[in-house]
Amino acid sequence: MQHASLDFCILVFNAAVLGVCTLAFSLLPARGVMRQGHGVRVAGPRSMRLRSCLVTAQLAISVVLVVSAGLLIHTLRELGGIQLGVRAEGAVTASAVLGQHRFRTSAERYAFVQRLESGLRRLPDVSAVAVADEIPPLAAGVSFMYSSIAVDGRPLTGQGPGGMVSERHITPEYFAAFGIQMLHGRPFAASEMDSKQGVTILSDRLARRLFPAQDAIGHNVKPTGWPKTYTIVGVAANVKNAGLVAEDAPEMYVPFDSAQGTSRFVSAVVRSAASPSLITRLVSDEIRAIDSTLPVTVETFDSRIAHLNERTRFNAALLAFFALIGLLLASLGVYGVLAFLVSQRVREIGVRMALGATRGRILAWILSYALSWAAAGLALGIAGAYAAARQIRSMLYGVTPDDPWTYSAVAILLAAVAAAAAYIPARRAAALDPAITLRQE
Repeated sequence: MQHASLDFCILVFNAAVLGVCTLAFSLLPARGVMRQGHGVRVAGPRSMRLRSCLVTAQLAISVVLVVSAGLLIHTLRELGGIQLGVRAEGAVTASAVLGQHRFRTSAERYAFVQRLESGLRRLPDVSAVAVADEIPPLAAGVSFMYSSIAVDGRPLTGQGPGGMVSERHITPEYFAAFGIQMLHGRPFAASEMDSKQGVTILSDRLARRLFPAQDAIGHNVKPTGWPKTYTIVGVAANVKNAGLVAEDAPEMYVPFDSAQGTSRFVSAVVRSAASPSLITRLVSDEIRAIDSTLPVTVETFDSRIAHLNERTRFNAALLAFFALIGLLLASLGVYGVLAFLVSQRVREIGVRMALGATRGRILAWILSYALSWAAAGLALGIAGAYAAARQIRSMLYGVTPDDPWTYSAVAILLAAVAAAAAYIPARRAAALDPAITLRQE
């Protein structure tokens, strides 16, 4: 994802909007003062209702922001628990595109794969090295129709289209380098690279579809148009190669072949006990030594996986930031209006206390204003939050737009924020001495 940055035009526009809003909301109380002349008048019910509505609106907007941020944070937690089927720790990946002028034929591209694998194997503390045309977790690669597969010489008839099957060209240590579990059979042998005898390894999902009631090992498969018939020698665990939330795609792994269209896209993975920074630099140097003109991306496998959640993390962080700002403004609004209310009703508070009202009842009376605003803001905010959550439904995973836990947590948070903001004005009102208050008034 591209890095976010400030746009000058948007900055100027927001500055202009801020100026207009400041001027507009300053004129309203100024007009009221001018109409009153030089006398002092206690704020009336209409003025108080306006302030209450503004505070309620602030709280409602805060609810929308906090709920949206909460749903995205919940989504991040759910995405973090998804099993990719690969082991990322201690692995460094490299991806390159072989130019059409330097690597014109499939044989030239296969020679590059061999040289790359051999060079990477010489790096320090290497436990496994693999080269493939595409690597997880976003390996789009080449696909073919499921219905084009012939099993033991018989085509798949009467089974409908069946979707697509991903084709992977790999070197023998692919499964060891990625930590992909081999469920049945064995990985490829070095002698089976570029061999006339075709061998293949199926993903568990493809094996179960082709052989629902029997073991796949030893059977022969041949997609339409392929030059060889392939004997199944292994079944590997499923891997998330189409993103985190997409269903595992059925996959067919075959060894690299100098005669069968080696892809221009070449990726490698190196698993080593050495520091990732050292291996990253050495992998880059090794590829440059083979061809310094190749555009290469080298990164740790952890970083590659982290890119999957990059946009969701950014959106969640952005919404969380605005939600915190919204809560802060709402709390300041509650505090300011209640502080003003207390200052305007000093005499009323003194009379209430002189007639027997306890400090606890005065405290509860002031807090009731804040809680009533919070209740109104919560009601409006939940309606707005539900509408907003439906708009970001495509960004959610493992959580629904009406998730009750998120809304309940936000309701508790809003009540706590309103009560905390109201506590100081309420305590100040409860601490008034009725004798002194009435004498001053």
